[in-house]
Amino acid sequence: MMFLIKDKMKTETFLAATSLFGIGTYLGVLTRFEKWGGLSVVAWDPERKSEVFLAKSVRLFVVIPDLGWLVLLILAAVAAPLVLYLAWRKTGKESLIDIANRAVFVSILLQVMALVFFLLRARDGRYGSLDADGLFATSLAASPFILSGLVGGVFVSLLYLLLLWRRPDLERMLPSAEELDRITYKTIAIAFSLLTLMIAAGAYWASRTWGSYWSWDPKETWAAITWLVYAGYLHMRITRGWRGRRAAYFAILGFAVVMFTFFGVTYLLPGLHAYA
Repeated sequence: MMFLIKDKMKTETFLAATSLFGIGTYLGVLTRFEKWGGLSVVAWDPERKSEVFLAKSVRLFVVIPDLGWLVLLILAAVAAPLVLYLAWRKTGKESLIDIANRAVFVSILLQVMALVFFLLRARDGRYGSLDADGLFATSLAASPFILSGLVGGVFVSLLYLLLLWRRPDLERMLPSAEELDRITYKTIAIAFSLLTLMIAAGAYWASRTWGSYWSWDPKETWAAITWLVYAGYLHMRITRGWRGRRAAYFAILGFAVVMFTFFGVTYLLPGLHAYA
């Protein structure tokens, strides 16, 4: 992202990217939307300090009332700048970009409000479940998927405002585009070796624990996808000489896959690694 800033990518393009990030984030959170506007979170056992499972790899979810409607409102708010950006591309009216920037500010206020409400209600609350009778405890420790989404949405939106208001200062502070491109390549080259070692060590551990090196569990599958994405980056860099924006886009894609493997797979796709 720093490379794209130094490479003079238009601020309006960052506006659209920020909106797309928000849309993806809150669509992910809304996978926990329940009827009547609730938001489901994992139940927490305060005595064992662990998540509650109905069966092996099947978590027990409880529903926090009304939070789902707030997240739905935020989804509309973060989507508004993208709609205005597309209208600007079609009509060329600069006033639409001004409105879109104000919409980003409004969406930040709503996102902060949702984050505060979630912290207050998910922290040490007790709610009913659609799958079991009674009230069950909740904890922020059991909801890192939603919590990271809310925090990430606010953080990225604030970064866009920083870019909007202080872009010249940021460009002066950053290294040259060529240096940032080299840093990205070197970082990925080192991290790719460690990722390869991690997958090999995980396969050995799985063989000793479960009797199989590889079982195509969602976490294993997405770890392999992450490896392939970064292998593709290094291949195109070394053999095809990819530099600049194409390499930056590839690196951003790889980071998005890493985040989905770490958070999305763990909390959206059940499997042997439900605890991880």
